[in-house]
Amino acid sequence: MTEKDKKFIETWKIARNLGRLKYALTYGAFFGIFTYVFSSIILYYVFSERDFFHLPNIVIQLLGFLLVGFLLAYYSTWDRNNKKYNELTKK
Repeated sequence: MTEKDKKFIETWKIARNLGRLKYALTYGAFFGIFTYVFSSIILYYVFSERDFFHLPNIVIQLLGFLLVGFLLAYYSTWDRNNKKYNELTKK
């Protein structure tokens, strides 16, 4: 077992103890906000999209990115990390 695997086991134990919902809220929010900021920069500087930055648009789009981040963390990331943890701890 590598040091990277040992580190993963330690950090995933903590994340599992928090529970799936709290994990998804935390990491989903981080992913959603990061993705929103990144896409805003791209839209503003590359495509010169100015309508993107009106308050109703900002709120709707940010909520959409947060929802996608939550769903990805809740279903995909949690299951993948749990499967990896189970495989590493069986050995």
